[in-house]
Amino acid sequence: MAKNEEIASLSVSLSLDSGNFSKSISAINKEIRALDKDFKNSAKGIEGFEGSFEGVSKKLDTVGKKMDLYNKKLEAQKKEYDSNVELIEKQVEKLNDLEKELGKGSDKWKKQAELVAKNSANLRKLGNDISATEGDIRKLTNEFNDLEKELKSFDTKSLVKDFNKLVDEIKNTENELTKLSDN
Repeated sequence: MAKNEEIASLSVSLSLDSGNFSKSISAINKEIRALDKDFKNSAKGIEGFEGSFEGVSKKLDTVGKKMDLYNKKLEAQKKEYDSNVELIEKQVEKLNDLEKELGKGSDKWKKQAELVAKNSANLRKLGNDISATEGDIRKLTNEFNDLEKELKSFDTKSLVKDFNKLVDEIKNTENELTKLSDN
């Protein structure tokens, strides 16, 4: 693993451990962009790189790392979602208590209602983000499976090519031996 990858991975781990959701997601997204950039840099100047054995291997490695990152992201999102659900439940409980004590028209009740509405909107957004991350994981899983198949076909093609080359060499050697024995 390259030094930059180790640093980025450590950054993701530390931000996940610290419990700061925004920093965790930012660190993961940054590492995902770095993986994409690294792959594009690998392909620079090499014609047909993405279709080559090396290119497919590199892409498979990149997609695997991205899948790991997206799974970490999903885990952080779900943890944050659950935490927000608990928070909203407590806020709704407090809102109901304020309604009983002060009524719906009180300033405290209105502020609490706004807070519940704001956090509910954030929760919906987080739910949408979770769905998007799950969609990204599905796409990456499909891409990973396709790349694995492509890589396996390279192995088969390579073996057949090597075998045919060996057969040609044997035929050439046989022809040369025949010429030598005829002389």
